[in-house]
Amino acid sequence: MKNKYNLYGLRICSDFDLPEVLGSVAANAGDEGVCDISIERGSAPKDLKNSRVYGGFMHVVKDRCLYRFPDIASFLVEEGTRILVDPCPRVDPTEMRAFLFGSVMGTALHQRGLVPFHVSAVETPRGVVAFTGDAGAGKSTMAGEINHLTGWPIVTDDVAVLREVENEIVLSAGLGRLKLWKDAVLRLELDHRDYDRDSYREDKFHVVSEELFTTDAKPLSFLVMLKWGAGPDIRKLERVDAFAVVMNAIYRPYLLDMFGSRKEATKLCCRVAEHIDVLELFRKADEPLDRTKLNAFIRKFEN
Repeated sequence: MKNKYNLYGLRICSDFDLPEVLGSVAANAGDEGVCDISIERGSAPKDLKNSRVYGGFMHVVKDRCLYRFPDIASFLVEEGTRILVDPCPRVDPTEMRAFLFGSVMGTALHQRGLVPFHVSAVETPRGVVAFTGDAGAGKSTMAGEINHLTGWPIVTDDVAVLREVENEIVLSAGLGRLKLWKDAVLRLELDHRDYDRDSYREDKFHVVSEELFTTDAKPLSFLVMLKWGAGPDIRKLERVDAFAVVMNAIYRPYLLDMFGSRKEATKLCCRVAEHIDVLELFRKADEPLDRTKLNAFIRKFEN
């Protein structure tokens, strides 16, 4: 019997245990076969006929994508409804799932015409605040710090799905996993020995905890671009600048042109930029997060 989960507002049926997905569900009578994305164990093809090859590991044809990651697994993603997983012998399951929940799941979401958002986000009394920015900008640390100081639940760390529902912009929850460097783990008074170490970064850890996360879709009210450098602590962006930040937050945007609809994604991002507040938050590089300034920032989102 397949494991069943709720993720990104979708029903996921999987041959594999997915401990990072907190929204597990029990099958109701008569719905055993109901799922939006089926994750299956099987033998993947070595290539796809008439495919385009990118980077030596990504084979693309219409509505199908084959990933071949050496020493990890091969993944065949079909029409946004099926992911075939062919693990390499003796691969660490945690490492395999890291690839599954990265480009592989991102491809499935784009194939479904959804807009995956590359953000960390926290639910506040004034709606969800999502953080975007370049790699290393501190998105995960911000989410963890705010949760630590306020108890507000984390909606996602890394990827969530952006939707418009009844004229409201909502963010559907992602994995219940927070990726933090060791210094951030200690700062949040967590014990790094309780968590899996990142396969490629020795001092980074995957914090999985039901206590930290919510699994529900929540209204998105603020998108905050984290930037290094001098400048005002925070400023509001308008029009073109706000739209650019929203568009740049799309996860794996090159997949839009392969499988998704850039036109529809652009329309949604335009509406997002019009309906939420888009902000820039500046931080000094190589300095710990100033909790005095962070508390002042947090007060903006209290009742």
